[in-house]
Amino acid sequence: MSGEDPGGYHIESIFAHQLVFQGVASTDDLADAFSFEYGWEWTPIDEKSFFVVLSMRSTPGKDRPERITVSMTGKFRREGNPERPAFVDFVMLNATTILSPYVRQAVSDLSGRGRKGAFTLPPFNVVRFMAQMKFETSGGAERLLLRPDIAASYGIGEDVMKRTHEHFDLIKEQEASRQIASA
Repeated sequence: MSGEDPGGYHIESIFAHQLVFQGVASTDDLADAFSFEYGWEWTPIDEKSFFVVLSMRSTPGKDRPERITVSMTGKFRREGNPERPAFVDFVMLNATTILSPYVRQAVSDLSGRGRKGAFTLPPFNVVRFMAQMKFETSGGAERLLLRPDIAASYGIGEDVMKRTHEHFDLIKEQEASRQIASA
């Protein structure tokens, strides 16, 4: 075993980006059941540091007439050149797993001050949730198009960046077509 440290990922900070709790006075136009959805994003800062955001947003229902929005942000730093997990895996799976108990706690704390009492998010399957996400379509990947040096420092391959470029080119083409059609 060599004495060389392969590096790794470190948490610099975790903070609440957004915490909102709002009771809904009238339940007449609400669906029967309270529901919620998760969101995820990441942003490169520089060659070593990046943010990952995990959010939860609810839709009030007659059973729980409350609107809750929680967004927790983790600032992470990459040291050295870690072999495992790969950067994309860390951003999508590991960092999201690290942030998920903070989101659960914030939702419970906020809702605990409402008239229905604390709402505890059910267990969160990060792998299943992240299977719905694509790194190539993230805002972080889009920012890397402007900074290929940072993409290279994270070990993100040309194939990933090519798919990212194709995705955002398609979005620009669709937006241009909509503008022409509405003119």
